Amino acid sequence: MKYDDLLNVPFKKFGRDKNGYDCYGVVMECCKRAGTPLKDLYGGIVDLPADRVNDYISGGLNVKEIPAPKVGGLVYSIYKSNVHVGYIVSRGLVLHATIDKGVKLSPLAALHPIAYYEVVNESDAIQGTIKQTNTD
Repeated sequence: MKYDDLLNVPFKKFGRDKNGYDCYGVVMECCKRAGTPLKDLYGGIVDLPADRVNDYISGGLNVKEIPAPKVGGLVYSIYKSNVHVGYIVSRGLVLHATIDKGVKLSPLAALHPIAYYEVVNESDAIQGTIKQTNTD
């Protein structure tokens, strides 16, 4: 997956394009490029009326936890006291965005990972459920 054009794009809170990315925005862009789109759980909250926020959040993310890092996976961590995510672009290397440096590459170990995830393609998940139901 090509990602070098994302390097050094500045940080922007709720940023979702090349004018600026936050950490979740750059992960969403990587997932889109990899063909496994990630839901925008956070950016969409900004414009929602308060009475719809809980329903929006309860829709959840299309990810599942995995036991170890893998290329194309996501890393969840705490970075400078904030919840942080990054996209694993190669073994031991993560693309992520920080307030002070924008989009950059860092060693996986530098992020002090808490958990790893992979994106679940919702249409595959639905088809898998249908297949299981039909074979029972």
